[in-house]
Amino acid sequence: NQKSVKILVAKHIFTGQDNALKEGVCSGYLRNCSVGETVYGYFSGPSSNCMMLPEDTSVPIILISAGSGFAPFLSFLDKKIYDKTSGKSVGRIVLFHGCWDESHNFLSQLFESKRSFCKYVI
Repeated sequence: NQKSVKILVAKHIFTGQDNALKEGVCSGYLRNCSVGETVYGYFSGPSSNCMMLPEDTSVPIILISAGSGFAPFLSFLDKKIYDKTSGKSVGRIVLFHGCWDESHNFLSQLFESKRSFCKYVI
């Protein structure tokens, strides 16, 4: 759907100079939005080619992330699923993920939504 975007946001919470808990302006705003709510903004292309998938879809890839740092990998997996359903050869994907806070462990949600394509191994 060209009119919708999936995002993953970890709310940034920190202690301000006044020792009060504060949240990041953007992450706090996005995390407080309701599902289906319209959010206006713009997207720009990648600032470099360091986070791009290989053009050859059959090349295996290893992904390593922590916390919400695997957000870019969600789009990688979506692209690989699209490639496979389009009849292209897709190389193996291995994802290593770790995080300190269980509330930031989104892997179970990820693999539940992509169950037919992914194996979930602990």
